[in-house]
Amino acid sequence: MALEVETRGAAATPLTVVGVRTARPLDLAAVRWTLDWNAQANGAYLKASLYLAPAATEGDPEGLPDFVRVQHVGVPPGDRWRHELAAREAGRLRFLDRAGWPADRRGRAPGRVRAQLAREGGRLVYREGDAIRATVDAPDWPRVYVYLTLASHSNYPARSIRVGAVEVRTR
Repeated sequence: MALEVETRGAAATPLTVVGVRTARPLDLAAVRWTLDWNAQANGAYLKASLYLAPAATEGDPEGLPDFVRVQHVGVPPGDRWRHELAAREAGRLRFLDRAGWPADRRGRAPGRVRAQLAREGGRLVYREGDAIRATVDAPDWPRVYVYLTLASHSNYPARSIRVGAVEVRTR
């Protein structure tokens, strides 16, 4: 699946967001996906995200009061990116892992990553390949919607990512 967004001429705020979500909530054990950053010449202010949330929205899941989010964020000024894990509970956003940001602003070279967010005991574990990148207490949500989104700030030409091999495992 490809997600693409063009924001030339768009208002400076809010972000332009495109995406998909599951039609119904799932009793989720794990979700795995492959993200291809698609050789962005300029990935600055580009965000590819996977959300788990107990509620559905037709809009941007960032506006929901409760979610867990894995995000791949473009690092200015060029083609690099970093991951970020965050959770919002009752409207309060907590950053759980920002890949060293803002102290380390280098980011990583673009490419493909095989990622997974899985329940393990009472934890949610985020992996890229076999490496554990972050863990967080698993929210006590019996079922969740899964969202995949792409967001961009204004005044960028069309930019796209590819998401493939999405696997959802239920409990």
